[in-house]
Amino acid sequence: MAKPVNSQGVQVAAGIRCERIEVLKITTESGDDPYQRLREQTRTMRKLINTLARKWVVWHEQQGNCDRFLEFERERDQAVAAVESSQVVADRRQTLEYKLSRARTAEKRGKLKKQFADWLNTQKQKARRQVKLGFHHLPPDCSKFLYAELRRLFPGVNVRTLALAINRWKGTLTRTVDGVNDWYAALSGMRSLPSSRGEQPIPFDTQNGKLSREPGERGDTWRLTVRTCRQENGASDVDTLLLKTRGNRKLGRIRSVLMKCEQGIFAFKGSSLFYDERKKKFFVLLAYQRPSHVVADVGDGAAMLRAGQDCPLVLEIDESIDLRVVSRGESIAAMRQHNHGIRRALKSQYRYPAAGERGHGHRRKHGWRKKLHKLSRDWNEFVKRHNHLWSITVVRCCVDRGISHLTFVQPEGGNNFVGRAGVAKDVESSWQWHQLKTLLAQKCQDAGISFSSVKETEVKTAEAVLV
Repeated sequence: MAKPVNSQGVQVAAGIRCERIEVLKITTESGDDPYQRLREQTRTMRKLINTLARKWVVWHEQQGNCDRFLEFERERDQAVAAVESSQVVADRRQTLEYKLSRARTAEKRGKLKKQFADWLNTQKQKARRQVKLGFHHLPPDCSKFLYAELRRLFPGVNVRTLALAINRWKGTLTRTVDGVNDWYAALSGMRSLPSSRGEQPIPFDTQNGKLSREPGERGDTWRLTVRTCRQENGASDVDTLLLKTRGNRKLGRIRSVLMKCEQGIFAFKGSSLFYDERKKKFFVLLAYQRPSHVVADVGDGAAMLRAGQDCPLVLEIDESIDLRVVSRGESIAAMRQHNHGIRRALKSQYRYPAAGERGHGHRRKHGWRKKLHKLSRDWNEFVKRHNHLWSITVVRCCVDRGISHLTFVQPEGGNNFVGRAGVAKDVESSWQWHQLKTLLAQKCQDAGISFSSVKETEVKTAEAVLV
C-alpha cells in the first residue's frame, strides 16, 4: 500500500490503533495443554526481558565502555568549567552588574538575570555537545551478541517472537526520565535499568500470526493462528485462538476492524497475547494501521469552519461559498430538554424525597444522585457521538472539494444554534467544542489536511479592525 501524502506532497503517517479482544478458546496441534504452556510462556518473557537488560550491561562492561563513559563525563565537566571561567562569561557578568545597577524596578532586574542565565545555559550545552562519547549504546555487534545469547538461554521461544521482543526492548533504551535516557543513566551509574516484575505479553506479527474467518449462520467466526513456542526438534507449536466477536453491540466495531484487516484495508501490525491475572483470561492486543485519505484534487483551497446560527456548523470555502455541512440539529434540543427535565424532577427530591423513597435506608433515599450521574454520562456520550459524526462529515467534504487547509473557529459562548437549541430560562448546558477541535485535528492529519484553530473573539476582533 502506498504511503499517504498531503496536499503539499509530504508523507503523512496514518494512525496506529489497538483493539483488546478476549480469547474464548485455545486449541493446538501438539496435543498438550495450550493454556498452561502459554501461561508459562508469559513468565518466560519476563525472564527474557530481564536477562536482555543484564546481558546488555555485561557486553558494555566487557568492551570497557563503562570506564570510557566515566572519562567522557569528566571531560564534559571540564568543558563546562572552562566555559564558566572564560573571559567572555566574565565580561557578560560585568555587563550584567552594570545593567542591574541602572535598573529601576525589580521586574527589570529579574528579566536581566533570566536572560543571562539562559545565555549561560546555552553556552554550557554547546560545550557539552562538543565532547563526543566515542561509542554507540547499541552497535550491531552488541545486537548480534544479545540475539545469540537469548537463543542459547531460551530455546523454547519462537525465533520471530524473540526478535520482536528484542526490538521492543531496544525502544525502551531511548526512553527519557527526568531529562536523561535510560541507557545513559544505566551506563553512568545514575540508576539501574527498569526490570519487569509481572508477566509480560507474547509478541507476534504477520510472520507468526494469521487471521482467519469462517462464515456461519449466526455470523462469522474469527480465529487467530499464532506460533510463539518452539519445540525441542526446532518446530513451532501452532495455537489457534478463538476470538470473541459476538455477544454485545460493542463487539461490532471489533468485527469491522477484523474484516478490514483481512481485506487489506487496515495494515495488520505487531500485536501481542497477554494474560489478565484479575479476569483469569487471555486477551489479544491487535494493532492495526488505518489508511490515510489522499486529497484527490490538490490545490490551494482553504476553508473555515464556524458554528452556524440556523444549523450546527457552516463551512466557508474561499470566502465565497458557505456550506451547511451539518444541517440537522433537532436532536440537540430534544435531548437537552429531556435531560434537564428529568434533572429538575430529581433535584426536587433533595429536600423532600417522595413517599415511596422514605423508610428504606440512605441508599434508597439518595438514589437520585446516581440518576444525576447517569444523566451527565448520557449527555457527554451524546455530545461526543455528535462531535465524532460532525468531524467525519467536515473532513469528507474537505477531501471531496480539494481543501488543503482547514481553520476551526472555536466558539466561546452560546450565541449559536447549538448553544440555543432547547435552552430555557432554567436550562443551561455547554457544548464540548474543544473535543470537536481535537477530533478534527486527528482526522485532518489522517486525511493529509493541515489544521489550525482560533478563538471566536480573535476572529471578531480582526474583522472589526478590517472594517
